[in-house]
Amino acid sequence: SKLVALNWGSVKSPIPGEETTVVANQLRRWATQLGELTVTDDPLDPVATVALVNVDTDEILRSAVQSFDTGGARRRAVKDLVVAGLGQYVPDGLDGEVGVTWRGTERRVNVGFGNLRDPNDLADSTLKSTPTRPKVLIDFPFDEPGYGPDADLERLDTFRAANEPTPTVCWLPSFLTEDGQKQLRNFVALDMLLTGERFDQHTSHLSESQRREAKPLLTEQRNQLRSQLTDAVRAAYGVIGDHPYVDSTRSLSDHFVSLDSGMTVRPTTAPTFEGAFEQLYDQLYSSVYPGHPKLGDKKISRGNRQTALAELMRALGDGEGRVVVDSPKRAMTKSIAEALELGTLAESNLVINKTWYQRLERHLNAAAEEGRSLNVGDMRGLIEAETGGPRGMPAEIADLIVVIVAAQADHSFVHA
Repeated sequence: SKLVALNWGSVKSPIPGEETTVVANQLRRWATQLGELTVTDDPLDPVATVALVNVDTDEILRSAVQSFDTGGARRRAVKDLVVAGLGQYVPDGLDGEVGVTWRGTERRVNVGFGNLRDPNDLADSTLKSTPTRPKVLIDFPFDEPGYGPDADLERLDTFRAANEPTPTVCWLPSFLTEDGQKQLRNFVALDMLLTGERFDQHTSHLSESQRREAKPLLTEQRNQLRSQLTDAVRAAYGVIGDHPYVDSTRSLSDHFVSLDSGMTVRPTTAPTFEGAFEQLYDQLYSSVYPGHPKLGDKKISRGNRQTALAELMRALGDGEGRVVVDSPKRAMTKSIAEALELGTLAESNLVINKTWYQRLERHLNAAAEEGRSLNVGDMRGLIEAETGGPRGMPAEIADLIVVIVAAQADHSFVHA
């Protein structure tokens, strides 16, 4: 705020009163380039400090870039920033499966990183997936000279024209500016330099006192770079708005490309990678299994299923098909019974219904007339084949319907 006061009238803000934020953001950008400048994290009135040192930290950085910066290292750095933002959804080995909860059930999503433009990096076979293992492929916000996001889109168009639809979504970022890529190279170099014993080895030409002065400054510069690049990467992938490190001339308005022409991926609205990924996998599975019952955001446990089934069986045993459900059991019983169309719960009264019995009655009658018995596997298949699918219900969920229909039909079923 003191800097704003000293420069009153020369600091312009699109929103009146936000001049301190404008100055703080500029100082933080400078801090990524000047190791001697540090800026505190105070969001309201940060403090900027300039250290006077007897060592050329810029020369140390230039040497580190020459020694440690590679294309592979930059890709790993971006991947690490994205994965850090994914929170609980960290793929196994950074390229692999992620466990998620979708509509009350456990699912898996394959997550991979690579250059979608280059079939040598991500082959056509890697772009393919299955309904039980949909896939999210994440590209990088830079490429070799001469290539931009349009080259990624061209490769994906070619793939879709030559292959059957597959439940894969490609997450394409806008590209970083030249300055953004420079700062990424600096971050990679500093992060490598400050790991293990590399700093002492790389600065052996400096005196002990010079190394003591330089290391904390370079560490702070690395931290400022990480902070700026974290926001830049979120902006590049469309998670937040614009950032100075993102090239507006090579930006994308739509960051998601589905390899299933029947699936349209809506832009995500969450301001974090974790939230954006949740919205993305929800759209993936909702497209693959549109008829799956909406059982809530939390996993339906075995105990939850047993509670709901016990209450539904009580209602079935009542002459009017109606029972009062105790308060602790109401929310879960209502969620499962109504989502599966097995009953309705208003206030405290659970009323059984015959929706699924009526849908499957013709199959039960046909089997009886032909002298056939239907096992549990048969019933699961009939449920999946009913209008409104595919449902993709796990066996333990579908079996709740099987048990209730069996009781309503006075049948018993044999597990396949």
